[in-house]
Amino acid sequence: MFFFIIVYILYFSWMLQRFFAGTLEGVKYFNTFWNAFWSMFVLMTTANYPDIMLPAYQNNRWTCFFFIIYLILGLFLFMNLLLAIIYSKFKAKIEENLELDNTERKAYLKKRFEEMATGPEDDKYLDMVGMYKFLIVIHGLVNNNNQDTFEAYEDEAIKYEMDHPQELLAKKTTDDFLGEAEAENVSGRKTPQKRDIKPLQFESLYNNKIGEEIENSKKLQFKEMMLLLAAYEFWRYTKENEKAVANIQREMLEK
Repeated sequence: MFFFIIVYILYFSWMLQRFFAGTLEGVKYFNTFWNAFWSMFVLMTTANYPDIMLPAYQNNRWTCFFFIIYLILGLFLFMNLLLAIIYSKFKAKIEENLELDNTERKAYLKKRFEEMATGPEDDKYLDMVGMYKFLIVIHGLVNNNNQDTFEAYEDEAIKYEMDHPQELLAKKTTDDFLGEAEAENVSGRKTPQKRDIKPLQFESLYNNKIGEEIENSKKLQFKEMMLLLAAYEFWRYTKENEKAVANIQREMLEK
């Protein structure tokens, strides 16, 4: 299409150079083929319109039709076709990249699911600890962080915190009083690494967004992964609202 537009400009340049030969229009804008081509090329952008046609228009008003037809066909038809072709190619490339990205992301999630899942080969599922860890994997993909790396001891520590919420609340009070390192020495138990989403928070997400929807209680299969994604989006929405409320309250206090 780009080559066709160049040929179109060349044709009108040649034709108008012949048509305006020996006139003021020809001397000013079409004295050589190069000047004629440049004048018509600039006219395609309308940067020199209507100046380019005024000398000929003063002698014969009908000559304006040459320039009007040139602009209607070139600017409003061919240039828009070129733009549509470029947009179509760009859109197809974007969709191809998105499809490739989605394929790679799905393969990565499937691989992490296989690593964390338990059960027979043809019926693997995530238990509560696995669901929490997979939620952290999703969070890592969205925020591009490294919180989805888990130590060997963390499975037991995560499960313990989910099963003993009251002790966790008491530990928070101890942490505030003694400091995290000393509190761990007192309890004699290792705790999971610090992450944006705590095991106890996931317990609440599970009860409100996942538990009633899955086929088997506390067993999430890969085909039900959309439930975990929906729970994560709910957590993000809640987190953003909490930040917004906190900012508003801080601004009110500063005033």
